[in-house]
Amino acid sequence: ARRLGEKLLLDVEVEGLSADSDATNNTPFSIPELDALVSNSSPTILELLSPTPTHHPSGAGKTSLLYLIIAHAILPPTFDSIPNLNGQDAAIILFDPLRHFSVSRLAIVTLDLLATKLGAPIATLSSTVQASLLTLTHSSLSHVHIFHPTSWPSLLATLRATPAYLFASPSHKSTRRRLHSLILEDIDAF
Repeated sequence: ARRLGEKLLLDVEVEGLSADSDATNNTPFSIPELDALVSNSSPTILELLSPTPTHHPSGAGKTSLLYLIIAHAILPPTFDSIPNLNGQDAAIILFDPLRHFSVSRLAIVTLDLLATKLGAPIATLSSTVQASLLTLTHSSLSHVHIFHPTSWPSLLATLRATPAYLFASPSHKSTRRRLHSLILEDIDAF
């Protein structure tokens, strides 16, 4: 039995969890300008904060950047006529206590990103291509999981329940995807 075990052990290739991920996971965001700012050696924590209104006006682009990061995270690495889509094929968990996050805006950002990769405005594309881009956008959006906690205790309870939720196959389509980001919007709401 021992010799059989040793023989079988020689046939086993040991890899870390990171070895199973594809090349798109080598960059945290798939946005070259943003990836150049962060190190790949440790998990990335990106904190987007607003200065006080007396020092800086609103509209600095934080929300637009957040939508772009999410769009890159949920799209696949390639799609039909877009071989270098460079999506992360991942899932997003978003905590949005004030319900400011707009899924329709994310859909528009995602479609605009796809059109940019194709090099043509959506309106100029054939109806078949438009339909496939809409289908891709719809299926990608299903990997954004939005929670609306109403208090600190509900936020903490949801955070504690998140691992069980992520691994519960029947409840959502993202069980086979890696988690790209856990996003806390308006965390100062409580």
